[in-house]
Amino acid sequence: NLDTQVHYKFFHAENSYRFVLPTHGRNQFPLMKLRIFAVLGTSDVTLFWADDETLNCLDDVSDLEAAIDYAVITANNTSLSPCIHISFEKSEQVAASTAVQQPAAAVDDETIEEIEEQLGLADRYASGLRKHLNAIYKILDDQVEAIESESNGESKQQMKLALTATISSILRMAKENFAAFFSSDSGRELIAYAKDLLGALMVKGISEPDNADEAAERPAARDDDEEDEIDQESMRSEGSADNLDSEPERDLVRFSTQQYKQYASLVPPILAPPVLTSRIDDMQKKKVATVVSSGLKLLLDQRNALARRCTQLSEHAEIFRQEGAEAQRVSTKQELWRVREQLEVMDVAVERKLEEEDKSLELLANEHVVLAKRCAELREHVDIFDRTGAAWLHEKAEQEMYRVRELLEQKYQAIEEKMARDERMEKERAVKESLANKQEKHHIFEEKLNQTASQTMKNANAVQEHTVDDEESDDDDYDDVSDEEDGETSESEYELLH
Repeated sequence: NLDTQVHYKFFHAENSYRFVLPTHGRNQFPLMKLRIFAVLGTSDVTLFWADDETLNCLDDVSDLEAAIDYAVITANNTSLSPCIHISFEKSEQVAASTAVQQPAAAVDDETIEEIEEQLGLADRYASGLRKHLNAIYKILDDQVEAIESESNGESKQQMKLALTATISSILRMAKENFAAFFSSDSGRELIAYAKDLLGALMVKGISEPDNADEAAERPAARDDDEEDEIDQESMRSEGSADNLDSEPERDLVRFSTQQYKQYASLVPPILAPPVLTSRIDDMQKKKVATVVSSGLKLLLDQRNALARRCTQLSEHAEIFRQEGAEAQRVSTKQELWRVREQLEVMDVAVERKLEEEDKSLELLANEHVVLAKRCAELREHVDIFDRTGAAWLHEKAEQEMYRVRELLEQKYQAIEEKMARDERMEKERAVKESLANKQEKHHIFEEKLNQTASQTMKNANAVQEHTVDDEESDDDDYDDVSDEEDGETSESEYELLH
């Protein structure tokens, strides 16, 4: 299982070396090789993993998976991670020599994979990076030398296409691993050299410089006595594909131009505007999960678009400077500064939006758990590097551990502030709810009181009306009785008279 935590052990120059990789999965295979090569001082070795009886090849990820399975099965101490014992032998052929004899074969999958591994891990093992970059320089230089010495035109064009493909592989890896690659001065120097090579191929192929002033200086990572064979004037427009008579040459120019345009945005930080290394980039390196709202995502997209525009304008200004197009360069510089000002304004807007983002307590707790696990893992790495004497790795792991601890403390404070804020808001909500309930009860009481008063008034009116009706009825009865008595009296008087 490639996700199992293991440690590696090997012997070299009567010393024992033990190390643990900072990653798991398939990525640990190239990391393991690069770590061993850095100790040995060469990559001209064949690696094996040892079981109780034999040595087994360690050529690919499947071999590493078998070694991990064996280490897990045979592990005696469950408190320690399983151990893989590594052995090595001198290889029969050096990869760089193979590239000299067969330049076109330098772009096969194995070579490209090796270059990608070395470039993608540039920031992890800086102590061994320089000699590995020198090996890549040698591969490129050997291909250039083979192209210059080749007399057959068709073979020469194939070699140029092979060189273009190799450079494209380097640039592609630099683009996919931008932050890690440009964290190294040697990596930046290599990418600048590779782009110079590709630029020369783009217009008229590899050619000898007319004089010493036109030859580019070799980057510091290479031998000082070597001279760069790239003609800087080849970037000028007179070397375009329209001036080439050979169809293979036109194909080469089209291919290399396509590759150059694809990676034109790869500008080393030396040429990039300062705002590209602003606080936003620092926040993106913290590897802490965040919830991004739609408004914040829109701001980040706008900010990143402006940053890419700055990079492109910087590249264009440099090309115009090389071509001597002063008017275009000045116009591009003015546009660059205008976009930079917009980018600075956008950075401020993003920061304000980030401050307004209110994370849930559950999210903060999950982030705290992730940081705590990371801190414990780094603590283990620091102890292992201390025991094995890996001073450089010990220092880097300790620095990372302190950084994560600081983030952990900040996250804990954020959780406390969030809990206090939630508690305060809960109390305020309870007070408001209680007040609302009291107001509602008072309103209900007032309604009932009004209803009672209204009913009382109705009853009083009804009683008053009933009393008036009774009095009128009594008056009518009295009148009727009086009339009857008057009639009887008249009849009696009439009888007496007669």
